[in-house]
Amino acid sequence: MEYLLVFSFYFMGMVSLVMILSLLITFFFKNVHFIFTVLMCMLIGFVYSVVFELSYLGLFVIIFINGAISAIVVGLVKAGYYASRKAENIKQS
Repeated sequence: MEYLLVFSFYFMGMVSLVMILSLLITFFFKNVHFIFTVLMCMLIGFVYSVVFELSYLGLFVIIFINGAISAIVVGLVKAGYYASRKAENIKQS
């Protein structure tokens, strides 16, 4: 039971860090490919789980959840850029 409590604190911290990092990278560096951002966040999750000595289940969850969360955030930012460009094109027409 204690493991779940401790793991949830690490997990929530990692998810928050990944979301903020992915958002900042995608927002400020528009030419960075999304695969690079997702892989970098997965690598950060791996390093995080090694530093805090989480079990193999924690390692699996952190790496793949980090990838999924990062991909969602990058996709939302890219969709916002796409909608902005389309709105400007409609406005010019």
